[in-house]
Amino acid sequence: MTGQTITAPARVVTGEPGCGRTAFLEGAARAFPAGSAVSVRADPAHGALPLGGLCALLRAVGAAAGPRSAVGGPPAALLLDALHTASARTPLLVCVDDAHLWDGPSRAALGLAARQLRATGRVSLLLSVAGHRPLDPEFAALPVVRIDPLSPAEAATLLDEATDGTVDPAVRDDLVDAADGNPALLLAMVRRLSPAQLRGHRRPPRPPADAGLLTRLAGGRPTGLGSAQENLLLTVAAALADADGEDERIDERIDVRLALHAVRAPVPLPEALTLADGRLGFHSDLVRRAVYEGAPPERRRAAHLALARALEGDGARGLRTLLHRARSAAAPPPGTAAELAAAAADPADPAPRGLRCAGYTRAAELAEDGTRRAEWYTAAAEQALLGGRTHRARRLLDAARDSAVPRALRGRTELVRGTTLRHDGPVDEARASLQLAARLLAGPAPRLAEAAALAAADAAWAAGDTEGCLHALGRGGDEGASAAGPGDYGAGLRALLEGDFPAAALRLRRLVADQRAADDTDGPETSLRAAAAALLLGDLPAACRPARSSA
Repeated sequence: MTGQTITAPARVVTGEPGCGRTAFLEGAARAFPAGSAVSVRADPAHGALPLGGLCALLRAVGAAAGPRSAVGGPPAALLLDALHTASARTPLLVCVDDAHLWDGPSRAALGLAARQLRATGRVSLLLSVAGHRPLDPEFAALPVVRIDPLSPAEAATLLDEATDGTVDPAVRDDLVDAADGNPALLLAMVRRLSPAQLRGHRRPPRPPADAGLLTRLAGGRPTGLGSAQENLLLTVAAALADADGEDERIDERIDVRLALHAVRAPVPLPEALTLADGRLGFHSDLVRRAVYEGAPPERRRAAHLALARALEGDGARGLRTLLHRARSAAAPPPGTAAELAAAAADPADPAPRGLRCAGYTRAAELAEDGTRRAEWYTAAAEQALLGGRTHRARRLLDAARDSAVPRALRGRTELVRGTTLRHDGPVDEARASLQLAARLLAGPAPRLAEAAALAAADAAWAAGDTEGCLHALGRGGDEGASAAGPGDYGAGLRALLEGDFPAAALRLRRLVADQRAADDTDGPETSLRAAAAALLLGDLPAACRPARSSA
């Protein structure tokens, strides 16, 4: 959670739909050690009757709940008196869930009373409000505790608890990735699966979270909006469709001028959107996904077309513009796939890794040639892996392996797959992919073959297989290897494992010396190998030099 160290007597608990606000308040009430706890959940009737919410709270703390008409004066004083009376014998924790659904006078009284509670008093107050909309002004002065999304490890633990550990690992990874940290979405997807699907015996539905499920968890479709506001919501959602999970967090917002240019009209800001520093975004990522996936395909294509035209009007012709163009037609014109792949590979384009991954993926989806399709899926997986999205990389590599491709391309695919599995997957499976990559690349790409062999040795070492490690190092460290750096590193490690310390020191010292004289054109991997070799030799200053240069 963000803000959990706040010690004020009254706090606002917020987060996107499904994040667990209700569960948080229930847990706080159960764990309240000092006295008694009172919980009140908002009822639809509370929002229809003036002071209906306040009367419900007064009844919960044992006070008389008579009709009052003034706002911010007598109702707030009445609530404060009731709270102090209820806490006279024992400290009191009051939890109000979904306080944003209360009527205006009740919110005003509750907010004023919360601000007047003393930090040294015997009353604590927790109010939960929706995080996919602006905070009500009545609660804006109160400190906020925001419930953050679950980490992948936390989501996997929750999933194992919900399924008694029976879920198939691949299914678990798919569900955790689709939930994106939202516990309610994760559990809702589990409830949709049969036991056979959970165990991996039958194919689960694709996608795991469809438009209906996302919309239901987000609280339904936004209501009370004009057509221009609906267009703005969808336009922003379409602009951010490829920002999901990126490491460049700024790309989770869109320039407000571009969005208004795309909808071609000044539009009042819908409450689902937030504006900061001239950029628009969604308060809730779940709501963003629901808006985009819940729109008809023709409306999504129209939004992408409007964005492409707006970007072109600004003179932007790069990957982002091409990707919107490619998404704006059910059947893009010939050559679109090649243009996307070229733009995704262009180092001069400032596109982040997530957008490059999306560009390669769309190019692969449009490719008619199996070799090109596998090549671009593999390139997309490389970008996903560089961005830390290992699950996405694995799924892209699965798609790449479905095509019959030349030996060198298959070797590259296996190299990326093995590297991905080393970070997040079974180590034995990673080693098998890397060893296969080393064999496939030995002829057409010897440097990549050596890198694959060294990675296979790392995987074998992680698995505790010394013989497997020696076997892989024999391949990567043979005399005559095409690159002295990796060859020396592999041969030095093999000699070290075999107990031939003089030979190991000779090869490792040569690698460190070669790196000192190099101009860094071999890239960061060679530098890091040299740093590792220096550490094995006990030469800390030499280890720091290449490590700094590759950082």
